[in-house]
Amino acid sequence: MSWQGATANGHPGDHGTPPPPFPHQQLQQPPAAAPAPAPAKPQYLEFKLTSSATNLSHHIMKFSNPKLDVAALPRPLRMVRDIPPPSQAKLEYEAERAALVLDAKAADAAAEKRALMEKLDPGKIAPFGNAVKNRTNLFKKKTKSFYFGRDEEAEEEAKQAGKDGAAPRRRKKDPDRFPWLLTDAEGNNGHVGNVDGAQDSNYYLFVFSDDGFQVIPASKWYKFTPKLNYRTLTAEEADEQLKNVSKTKHTDRWLMHRKKEVRLRL
Repeated sequence: MSWQGATANGHPGDHGTPPPPFPHQQLQQPPAAAPAPAPAKPQYLEFKLTSSATNLSHHIMKFSNPKLDVAALPRPLRMVRDIPPPSQAKLEYEAERAALVLDAKAADAAAEKRALMEKLDPGKIAPFGNAVKNRTNLFKKKTKSFYFGRDEEAEEEAKQAGKDGAAPRRRKKDPDRFPWLLTDAEGNNGHVGNVDGAQDSNYYLFVFSDDGFQVIPASKWYKFTPKLNYRTLTAEEADEQLKNVSKTKHTDRWLMHRKKEVRLRL
């Protein structure tokens, strides 16, 4: 279809072009909507935490020397509890105590034998005053009762054991009363580890994984320090030092350090 022109009344004209619209026929276009603002990028990263608690106990080791390379120590590494050997004084005390126990048993046996030999028949004793009442306990062995106090935890365990009909569990000794001792194959790099922090402290390890971190609970934190390498004095050396020290002269508390300094000067 072709336009043939436009006239003043808006009809098609003879030139084949559409007539211009009149002002009252013009349609007003709605304003274009403004583009929506782009969402702001988050300023943080999200990581997935996965629990990996197992039946194994995990502990943390911290060395006082940050430059120490544990991987460079000669293998194999050995870590055991540093349990001190019993001292000579303790051994002598236990031997004396055992001898006293044997002597006490022998004395008790001799006393019982003597009492049997000197035993009198209580039926031959004439009743006089309170003698009738006392003669029944005349040869009764005297005993003493001792009661040892228990803490609240032991009381609760005993009550629970009484309800269950089982014997109460023995309280476990604290394994950390003796420190850890870490040594290498050559024995030159010894470190002593003690518990650092409170007993009720809680620690967690975050280990990298494919989609986040694995959370591993750690129960204790051990701080390892270099072991002091020095030789203790024997009984003879200690007696000699005590003889040489006078009462008015100040005693050197760091005797081993002084000996080391003298050796270095020589």
